[in-house]
Order: sequence, then structure tokens, then C-alpha cells
Amino acid sequence: PTPPSSAVAGVFGSLASEILKSEPNLHDAIAHGFARWGAEFRDGLNTMRDDGTLAKDADIHRLAHVLMAAFQGGMLLTQATRDIAPLRDALRHAVDTVRAAATPSGDRE
Repeated sequence: PTPPSSAVAGVFGSLASEILKSEPNLHDAIAHGFARWGAEFRDGLNTMRDDGTLAKDADIHRLAHVLMAAFQGGMLLTQATRDIAPLRDALRHAVDTVRAAATPSGDRE
């Protein structure tokens, strides 16, 4: 199946890549954009750790990177192939990585 043409979530990554080729002086601004996006993931993952869904020793920064990279890479491949499978597969694997950091349901407070 072809993803909808209105799928704009991957636009930031694609745009960032193109801008950095021609405007390397914008590196800090683009890095800041990714940092803000990463903060959203970390906030959600911290909430999951605080409520006992994730283990107390879960590496929140690593998990956020895995989710972001899976999305960005999956979107790029999906856009190039016009097939949703790369995005679906990358995100499923990223979610499996987050699940591996989860606590057993009985251990939640």
C-alpha cells in the first residue's frame, strides 16, 4: 500500500538533510529542532518509567534515539519505495526495544 501523500511527519528530517547540504550554518537550529522533538519522546518515556511501565534503569535517551531513528529512517524508505512496510517494520522493532525495557505488569506500583 502507498502511504498517504499528506504524510508530512517525515518532512522535518528530509528538509533538515537538504538544508544542511546547502546551509551548514543552520546546523545548530536544526539540531535544536531534533532536540525538541527528542524531548517529547523522553518526556513520554520518563512518564512511563515514573508510573512503573518501564524499568527504573531504562535508558530513556537511548530509547528516544531508537524511536526517532526508526521513524526518520522508516519514513525515508517509505517515501522512496512508496511502500509503508519499511516504516511499519522499523517502528515495530523500535516498540519492541521499548517493550524490552518494560517491567512485568505485576511489578508496577
